[in-house]
Amino acid sequence: DEDTDNLFYLFDDSTTETVRGQGQTSHSQKNNTPLYCHIHWVQSASGSVNWSINYSLSNAGEITETWTKIYTNTTRYIYSTGNLQQLSTFTITNVNITMPSEIFKFKVSREGDATSDTMAGDAKFNSFDCHYQSDSPGSREEYIK
Repeated sequence: DEDTDNLFYLFDDSTTETVRGQGQTSHSQKNNTPLYCHIHWVQSASGSVNWSINYSLSNAGEITETWTKIYTNTTRYIYSTGNLQQLSTFTITNVNITMPSEIFKFKVSREGDATSDTMAGDAKFNSFDCHYQSDSPGSREEYIK
């Protein structure tokens, strides 16, 4: 479901719902360092939300599509009342970047049917992003760090 007026994906409390995306890691990312990712979402009730990310990282020239799934139900801020802009975080540690511009595919889900998901109502998904350690303003060449 979507809230098209406020630009949210509405993730239900009784099923698994998913958004998908893909992109490239930055040419400035330091090789083999973790990605620190988080979901921006609006919390409108007490309880916890069980989030998962299923991701794939591939260097150019690789054929593999290995997917890894990790979970979190932690939040950055304590909910008390109203609509709280919330953050839930993931750390991706098995990053094998050996050249600039690795392909990053992801599927972010609320697993509302999980027993650890106790928040009633929709989790209003805003966005998903990752932070990384940089060791240069870019790469010296197009395909070589």
